[in-house]
Amino acid sequence: MQSSNSIQIQAIQNQAQTVTIPLELANNAADACFYADRAAENLAAILDAAEILTDMAIDQHTFSLTVRKLIKAAKNEVETLAELHSFSLFRTAADLNDEIGSQIHSQTRGAK
Repeated sequence: MQSSNSIQIQAIQNQAQTVTIPLELANNAADACFYADRAAENLAAILDAAEILTDMAIDQHTFSLTVRKLIKAAKNEVETLAELHSFSLFRTAADLNDEIGSQIHSQTRGAK
């Protein structure tokens, strides 16, 4: 009996490997990946610059002004990304997960 259940579960898992995502959700997910990657690259560059400037400014009094400029640049980057796409990365991920789960559930129900 357990072997039969195991085979049935495996068959259901194999059938549930493909799902269809609504176009708007798929576009939002693709945009989210692109902009998250862009933000990560920009943040890494800002942090590298901050580290270099910190090393250079240890013995100088210009450190706080330099840090303030870096913080402003980081805030501008975040605001720009928010203006380009107003969707929430968290909400998009949750919607994508819900859609996939719903379709897998639907497929497994049909396979029984």
